[in-house]
Amino acid sequence: MKDLLTEADAELSGRREQNKASKRRRILEAAAELFTEQGFESTTTAAIARRAGIGAGTLYLYVDSKEDLLVAVFRQQVGHVWDEAFALVDPDRPLLDQLLTVFNHVAAFHERDANLSRAFFKDLRFVASPMIDGAEEFVRRTNAQLTELLERGQAAGRLDPEVEGADLADNLYTIWTSLMARRHAGRRTFEQYLIEIERSFRTCLFRLVPPR
Repeated sequence: MKDLLTEADAELSGRREQNKASKRRRILEAAAELFTEQGFESTTTAAIARRAGIGAGTLYLYVDSKEDLLVAVFRQQVGHVWDEAFALVDPDRPLLDQLLTVFNHVAAFHERDANLSRAFFKDLRFVASPMIDGAEEFVRRTNAQLTELLERGQAAGRLDPEVEGADLADNLYTIWTSLMARRHAGRRTFEQYLIEIERSFRTCLFRLVPPR
């Protein structure tokens, strides 16, 4: 009998976890959809709860705030895109071309969802700690991938060996983020972004990369 009760408890616990996972998934999907349709500022947590098919009170069992959801959606939506971008890099190409392949692939992804991207590049900056910690962890991971790319360039003789790869990666990511913020604030067209990112990266790499 004890074994049967243990099995029943385990089965019940498993169903509960599945139910929780299903609700989390629906909440994130609802938040992403509404941020895309209405923009972050115009979306309410009540609307997210309705779209997810749960009560407003239930929502707060899973997240602390709308900003918390924005961070979660950011990590879910963007993480795999950076991985795709690094996978596209041709290590035989000049270093500038490799970097532009990565950053412009992600920039093109953001072009497909203007409202959501505007929230990422505008509202994420004002998310309070500790909610922002998840986004900062994501940025650290991305910069680690960039550092690896740069260090491979150094090993191949495409970058000054005295350059600190982590510092350069951080600078490049900061430049890109600034340009993307201008783009999604409506202050740049995508074509202008493409020109500026190449010019900015070329300037950043000046004298650090051997002539072709």
